[in-house]
Amino acid sequence: MITSIAQGAKTTFYMQQAWMYTFVTYLLSLGTTAPYVISVSYGWAENNECSDTLHDMGVCKQHGWSNNQYISNTDAQFMKFGATGRTFVVCSQDEGAPGETNDGCSLDGSLALYPEYPATSAYVLTVGASAISGSGNNIGQSKSTPALGPVCARFNCSRGQLSEVPSMLQNAIFTTGGGFSQVNPMPAFQQTAVQAYLSSGIALPPATKFNSSNRAYPDISAMGQNVIIVMNGQYIVTGGTSAATPIVAGVMTLLNNALLNAGKAPLGFPNPLLYQMAAASGADAFNLIESGNNKCTESACCKYGYLVPSNGAWNPVTGLGTPNYGNMLKYIEQNL
Repeated sequence: MITSIAQGAKTTFYMQQAWMYTFVTYLLSLGTTAPYVISVSYGWAENNECSDTLHDMGVCKQHGWSNNQYISNTDAQFMKFGATGRTFVVCSQDEGAPGETNDGCSLDGSLALYPEYPATSAYVLTVGASAISGSGNNIGQSKSTPALGPVCARFNCSRGQLSEVPSMLQNAIFTTGGGFSQVNPMPAFQQTAVQAYLSSGIALPPATKFNSSNRAYPDISAMGQNVIIVMNGQYIVTGGTSAATPIVAGVMTLLNNALLNAGKAPLGFPNPLLYQMAAASGADAFNLIESGNNKCTESACCKYGYLVPSNGAWNPVTGLGTPNYGNMLKYIEQNL
């Protein structure tokens, strides 16, 4: 996904048997040789970051950290990484607002909504997934119109702009994550957008199910359903927030390239700028998503989750919307 969007950019693949604190600490040790943009497509329940050897149990024991202390110390590393001019992009996960912990909806009567970390960090760019709607004339029967390209000669490709959130109800095999942190307070950069959502009159989960004063996510979304890739000469249909996240990382790389080529500083931590873009009159930096919810997981649809408002404003399902690269580029050229 990164190499198809940010064509020509140097791309490095990192593989570590480590969780977030260890990985971002390693990236910081690289100094000026660290990539400008990092894309990570994994996470775990925010309240269970020290749960086992995979999820940094050893680091927590070594330092004597509680779960919340682990998050605080990892966030400090994320903050340092952003201060070096780097961007850390993470997925919102594929189990909806209930999360993997409540995948079967058995906890609907108690702790129904499980936010994911590092998606809830206030120092990362968190990405949800969108899908092209199958309603109306939006999906072209492309096999009869091969002029759209070789891929569209094999698959039905979109001719429209209407998007909605993937869910079990739209025959997706996943649901984009989103919600509110149980640990991290809401950062200043998103307060106006989030408060507008909370006060809009839209139906919300019971107040006992989430903390509306805390960090809300995702910040942005990208295509995540029916994504076509080519592997070993074969077309494969895939998806998930693991597709959407590197797409956004590719867009951030393109924006960085424009800035660096103009002799300007890279984006670094981009969230304040993205929310500023979304609020700017006439910027049109995001394609707005106007329907959907994230009540489902990968296997069931639960009682609680969040809804997308009909006006497409920020929401804890798809964030600010999907990137309009041309308008984003125009904005940064005029304002940075």
